[in-house]
Amino acid sequence: MTKVFKILAAFFSLFLFITGMLTFLSGLIELPSIFILSSLLTPFIILGSAFMVVFWTIFKSKWLLVNLITIILHINLIGGTLQWPGGKPSQQETTELTLCSYNIQSMLYGKTDLTATLIRNFLSNHKVDIVCLQEVDLSNPSAVEALQTLLAAYPHVALQDGLEPGFGLVIASKYPVLQHANIPFGQSNNHSMWADIQLPSRTLRLFNMHLQSTQYNQIKRRSALDNWVWDSQREYNQTHSFLSKLAFNERNRLRQVQTLTEIIQKSPHASFACGDLNSSPFSFTYRQLETTLRDGFRSAGRGYEYTYRYLFNLYRTDYIFHPDSYEPLSYQSFNLPFSDHKPVLMVGPCIE
Repeated sequence: MTKVFKILAAFFSLFLFITGMLTFLSGLIELPSIFILSSLLTPFIILGSAFMVVFWTIFKSKWLLVNLITIILHINLIGGTLQWPGGKPSQQETTELTLCSYNIQSMLYGKTDLTATLIRNFLSNHKVDIVCLQEVDLSNPSAVEALQTLLAAYPHVALQDGLEPGFGLVIASKYPVLQHANIPFGQSNNHSMWADIQLPSRTLRLFNMHLQSTQYNQIKRRSALDNWVWDSQREYNQTHSFLSKLAFNERNRLRQVQTLTEIIQKSPHASFACGDLNSSPFSFTYRQLETTLRDGFRSAGRGYEYTYRYLFNLYRTDYIFHPDSYEPLSYQSFNLPFSDHKPVLMVGPCIE
């Protein structure tokens, strides 16, 4: 039994070491699919390493150092989902700016008009000044009517429709929107947008991001429909196809975020970026964006954070990024039952 745990301990440490190294090389070399997919396994490997630390502590084994040192060396990587649960940052005597990002999944959960009203109440209760929405259906008249209900408190709204229904993006603001534009990603249904928003003393450029979808639900659904009788060859083919599709989508996200960061770097205004990256903080995509902007959770978050409400609550895919000079006061998500994603809120001083 102990030998098995030693093998697992060595595997977990080697996996995290290789993943950490490849994260920094991802923008320089073309990585094989197996390494592209490593970010999906990283949360499980970290949990396994933490379990190993407890196990070796109980048995007073020197192998404790193997997993403990590995976790310590990757503490920055882990910081994308776990921050020290301290007190809230001290409040400043200044006007606050509250940003929200929410993938509403076309408001498919429950009755659309009721869902819109409940989301509107949530935004009102938290005094959200600017909200970025992803997966908005702008082709369905009833969905558009519900969206108007949701955004009733926001006089300034910028819309960008996707290539297919359900991929629309919205930036709604209590401050004037001066101009906005779409950021297409070739023939992908996913896209991003930006809007220049006039605050009381200066203009900020806000990016609303929705990178390549994982299509996890669609792939899983197709597999389930075919899975009536066991067939080893078919299972192999489906697994290979599933992993290839995930790797293909992750490569697309890396290309998309590279396009996005180039545009952000050329912005004439202080830039914020909200949205659904469809990638975890362990991914190459996240690391690429973090070279340009700071993750609000790392700046002001507390405790454990995830935003995708399924897959064991292990994945954080929705973010709000801010300029390096900006200091947010708080950052958190809320487990609302209106989508497969959680809304994310960041509160900070209004930019001077």
